[in-house]
Amino acid sequence: MSIKGCKLTPILYSFQGFKVAHRIAIFLFGFFILLSQPSVTFAEEYDDDFFELESDFGKQEEFLTIYDPLETFNRKIFYFNEGVDKYLMKPINVGYRLIIPKIFRKSINNISKNLSRPFDVINSLIQGDIVNARASFSSLLINSTIGLLGIFDVAKSKNITFEKKSVGSTLAHYNVSRGPYLMLPFLGPSDARNFSGILAEKLVDPLSINVFKIGGSKDLIKDAYTYELTAISVISQYDQITDLLKGVRKDSFDLYATIRVAYLQSQNN
Repeated sequence: MSIKGCKLTPILYSFQGFKVAHRIAIFLFGFFILLSQPSVTFAEEYDDDFFELESDFGKQEEFLTIYDPLETFNRKIFYFNEGVDKYLMKPINVGYRLIIPKIFRKSINNISKNLSRPFDVINSLIQGDIVNARASFSSLLINSTIGLLGIFDVAKSKNITFEKKSVGSTLAHYNVSRGPYLMLPFLGPSDARNFSGILAEKLVDPLSINVFKIGGSKDLIKDAYTYELTAISVISQYDQITDLLKGVRKDSFDLYATIRVAYLQSQNN
């Protein structure tokens, strides 16, 4: 029996509209979470540099090429991100630490890192760094098997070390200009080159947006699970740097400038 002309028709259409709007909202939320992950990882990798740079701030700036033509706008975005950190990430982190024991938080972080290893391998090969590609692949293989899908970082205990490689580092390897320094909403410090790399990785990542359907016409996992897993990953990585950020905020006389120098220094390494 057709429902056309039925008094319930407007309600049904409204409900369908709500479902569409709800899916769009989930997609946008997941999109920002997916993109935010690299910025959190950056801070984790260069945690010690923040304090070193802060103690020798002026000297570091002399050796860096700081191209920040959008500084006025960037600072506004920075203050917005500080608000997100204060009113969203910090409360989440308090609950996360309260509920999840430290040993399990470490395992979650290991899994998150292990999931990014394929990009390290691929970009190492593109850059012609066979040694790094072999080491990163060994880490992926060992931690995914003996390490139980990355729960345990067995490769690190075996002194298997390598340099992280991203699309941004590949572009840099082939002398693509960094472009202006950017402070991105939710994402934190970046530049035109690295932001392009982040987008490229997420567009082909089978575990995230996967616009080009790499690996098949169907997503490997449902969108809802993707957002949940990525949110857990971001929360886990934020947990690794929250104490560091607290110290930096306390000691820095210009937090925006300090983070900018730390970011640019990390890109020069």
